[in-house]
Amino acid sequence: MTVGPVTITAGHSSQATVGESQRKVFRNPRGLKYLYCWAHTAATTWTLFYSQYGDSWASTGLTTTTGAADDRLDSALVEDSANNRTIIYVAYTISNTTVRLSGWTIADNASLPVLAFSASTVATKIDDNVFFTNITVDDDGYVWIAWVEEITDKGKQGFDNKALVTQTARPVAAPDYSDVCYIFEDTTRTGVNYSRCNLVTTTATRDIVAIFTQNNGGLVLLQAIGLTRDGANAPITGGLATLDADINTAMIFSSASEDTVDSDIYCLFMDLDGELDCVKYDISAGTAAAYGTPESNTDIVSLSLTRDDNADLLWAWYLRTTDLTLVRWRTSPFDGANWGGESSVDDGEVNLGRMTAFRCDFGANGLVSIVYTQQSDPWNVRYYSPNDEVPTTTSTTTSTSTSTSTSTSTSSTSTSTSTSTSTTSTSTSTTSTSIFSLG
Repeated sequence: MTVGPVTITAGHSSQATVGESQRKVFRNPRGLKYLYCWAHTAATTWTLFYSQYGDSWASTGLTTTTGAADDRLDSALVEDSANNRTIIYVAYTISNTTVRLSGWTIADNASLPVLAFSASTVATKIDDNVFFTNITVDDDGYVWIAWVEEITDKGKQGFDNKALVTQTARPVAAPDYSDVCYIFEDTTRTGVNYSRCNLVTTTATRDIVAIFTQNNGGLVLLQAIGLTRDGANAPITGGLATLDADINTAMIFSSASEDTVDSDIYCLFMDLDGELDCVKYDISAGTAAAYGTPESNTDIVSLSLTRDDNADLLWAWYLRTTDLTLVRWRTSPFDGANWGGESSVDDGEVNLGRMTAFRCDFGANGLVSIVYTQQSDPWNVRYYSPNDEVPTTTSTTTSTSTSTSTSTSTSSTSTSTSTSTSTTSTSTSTTSTSIFSLG
């Protein structure tokens, strides 16, 4: 079932969904399985919206307050089966000087989140700035947060990439944090090593992978490093791998992991010439290899990568300056790069930007969707899904929905009625080799 494009809300500016390496939209994998999306709605306010099927959105009334218009936000979620709920987290900056964490819970029989804790201070940098927060939850339920920190030392400027992890799993109160570890330490202090980071969860291990950029004397490297917790829940870094030696200085990239044991990591990025390239990182071997070129035209302006668990497909979303009314995508299987023909939907707006794809930690019935911002006033935040399915909930309900969908060449109106039934699932524990135990 195609849904949209449909407006979620008017945004504060063209940056209402800013941050291709961050995620703003997700579906609750439990309970009523509503969709949720964060949008920048006022100078210092991010608002959480929700929808049952994606065709009609409303505000939850929940907001996150930052300190400046250019503060950014990233979100993550984790199932809490023991307490019949899902927990969602956001990491964000306050006036680019403080990194904070907030959390909410969604009961299985509810659609509205309830505040668990707010504005827990993760890190503070008074003299300089912190940027580009990123967040994920490992398979044990521990929350990882990363950020870029500006460092000025004796008149020399640098940018470090740092991370830490909560000391409790699935925290629902302001947690304690580990000591900080370095994803990348800018020892040159030349002021050019401006960096961004994307944390990616692996499957069936406590490991995560940090994908990040580094300016190496004018060449921007795309690199990966493993992170894990020791017996005392202190963060440990693993080996460093270079995924690409020269990406575009805009440093736009987006990553997703394969939902299998020893899952590989895939990263979509804009190369030096402006093409859309993909690379595969084999975490077991610690090696990287090119994974095709989804788009060879050199006018990419935004991108995002997600996965479809049901079909075992990667989805590369992108926008081109050539006809910025079109939301475009291509797909490829996980077991070999084979990017098919381009598909697109005409949004009808002359200028689009700032893509953020569906958070893919959970399959959610194979749902694939994209959120983006129209680049002119009123800066509408838009939602589109080419393959949405009415989800099976954990309680017996009957629902009817009506939606209008617009494709590149035709438009149609469809009405669907579905009955959801109670389901029982059994999970099997799987043992995986940690990327830190390889000789």
